[in-house]
Amino acid sequence: MQKLNPITARSLATLALALVVTGGLSGASLPAYGGDKPIDWDKKLVKARQLMETNNVEEAMKIYEEQLKKHPEVAPLHCDFGKCLKKRGKLSLARSEFKRATEVDANYAESWYELGAMYESDKDYQLAVNSFERYLSLAPYSERKDTVKDRLNFCKQKL
Repeated sequence: MQKLNPITARSLATLALALVVTGGLSGASLPAYGGDKPIDWDKKLVKARQLMETNNVEEAMKIYEEQLKKHPEVAPLHCDFGKCLKKRGKLSLARSEFKRATEVDANYAESWYELGAMYESDKDYQLAVNSFERYLSLAPYSERKDTVKDRLNFCKQKL
């Protein structure tokens, strides 16, 4: 068995960690958008998410903005940037980012959840139902499936 040099081993460990961290948030691993190796935006995404966890939203937003200029086709970047905007009270812009995330990758479950939550808070229950149903179809075994089902039923009752 061939032994990896320390740099290669560290790179592989970093990539594995990035996929575990980001995959755990969405219920899926991150695809290589646009045929590019995801290493650039993927590492930045992990760093920005760490900043968000420590409530350093402004620094996270800078990373997302920089990466979105380079990779506008990456749904997780749009979705997470939308979460930053939401934390800053910029709800209309956040909704636009979540919507954009669903447009660039209709199979990225997290963006459908966030979009559904926005529609629910706007009392646009039909769009919330559609979004939550899409989320559940993409992430039927997610940790939040029961919560989403409850929210979905609440929205359906409001129709």
